[in-house]
Amino acid sequence: MKCKPGLVLAFCLFVLGACNGEDKKRAVAMPASDLYLDYRVSAEEAAEYAVALLYFRDGGPDAKSIELESGSRVSFDGEPLVADSAKLAGIYYEAQRPLAGFAGPHKIVYTNKQGEAFEQSFQFTPLILENISAVLSRKDLVLELGKSAGKGKIQVLVTDTSFKTTDINEEYTAENGQIVISKEALKKVASGPITLELVKEEIQPLPNGKLTLSYTLRRELELR
Repeated sequence: MKCKPGLVLAFCLFVLGACNGEDKKRAVAMPASDLYLDYRVSAEEAAEYAVALLYFRDGGPDAKSIELESGSRVSFDGEPLVADSAKLAGIYYEAQRPLAGFAGPHKIVYTNKQGEAFEQSFQFTPLILENISAVLSRKDLVLELGKSAGKGKIQVLVTDTSFKTTDINEEYTAENGQIVISKEALKKVASGPITLELVKEEIQPLPNGKLTLSYTLRRELELR
């Protein structure tokens, strides 16, 4: 059986949870203009919680993340966060919220040692897949997402259990709330059990960094 995207995600989450036990890099307090702010908020339809991981990088997007010095702080929706670390992920600040009710506005506030606050507000909109049959025929597959699709690109993965097929792994842009996977594209997938995975990712630029919002949903279906 092929390695499914969900297994890769599970491995990444396992790595993130592994504490490295190493000394943390020196703590710093800088204005936001001197730090690269790397904010990541993600959720999966089947998960219980949405997760926000906040990284502060000293020197740009590829620099190692650092711990904020005493006197600096960061909060998510008003809750102060504390630094944590993992072997590969480095130092990060994490917030978890129940996925039920997470849709809507949220706010991240970083305050430096001088008391200057840098606020970032965002709207989190999960994908909603409407009216899809559990058994699919080999005609154009129309995915109804409505307003939840937004205006950005959505990664579509359709995988089967055969090693002889290439599967579907492409970016689509929704039109009028719909994504259409053509019957020609479905020829890349073998008949039988399939996994449909949709990943919506939105990157919002910050004055000195970026905010990445991502949401994943999956369906176990049958293609005939």
